[in-house]
Amino acid sequence: MVDLAFSKFTANNDYLLISACKDGKPILRQGDTGDWIGTFEGHKGAVWGVALTDDGTIAASGSADFEAKIWDTNHGSVIHSFVCKHIVRSVHFGFMSDRLLAAGNEKSARIFDLNNYDATPIEYFGHTGSIRQALFYDNDKRFVTASEDKTVRFWDALSGLEAKRVEFKQTPVSMELSHNKSVLTICYGNKVSFWNVATAQLIKEFEMPTQILSASMHPDNLVFICGGDDFKMYKCDFATGAKLGKFSLL
Repeated sequence: MVDLAFSKFTANNDYLLISACKDGKPILRQGDTGDWIGTFEGHKGAVWGVALTDDGTIAASGSADFEAKIWDTNHGSVIHSFVCKHIVRSVHFGFMSDRLLAAGNEKSARIFDLNNYDATPIEYFGHTGSIRQALFYDNDKRFVTASEDKTVRFWDALSGLEAKRVEFKQTPVSMELSHNKSVLTICYGNKVSFWNVATAQLIKEFEMPTQILSASMHPDNLVFICGGDDFKMYKCDFATGAKLGKFSLL
């Protein structure tokens, strides 16, 4: 399992979870229990990135078969397949669920129009390494990308220009926006860093005892969790970085 994404609360007052797996079969589950709902079949390569619309009715997946697929979660069927030129590692829906941001080993990001599948996607160039993750923010007027060229770049989606670039000593391996969309969490090396997404300025950074692969901020912005190579999950205080708990995943 290489990626997870959640919906918001659905019309049934529950929420959904989708996982990306190297077997090429994304799985849809109940978000609170993990109970299996269904498996999406159709990719011919490992699936590296997944996403759900807020209401959970539509899913997206990016794969090593050079495709980004849009799925109907009620029936498990493919709505559309966008063909790309290389491995798709990240997919993310816009806030109105009418656009899809996709990126990967092409070293560029693309925005697809979900109201017009035949429209030519808008493409953004600049990275010199594969893009690990791409996320919309500011009501889709901007997005942010993390790349193996050891940069995180903030883009103006309207002008197509790179607005800000942050360089790291090691590859930023994952990013997440906070619940209120104001703080960007970035993991690189053994560090978890937090950034003001509006200004691209560092808020704070904490060093962990292992290589960190992912981190997530609690919706109240008071604590965060992270995990990495030592197969442990750490719960930490956001204000101080103090470890409030440690859980073994073995």
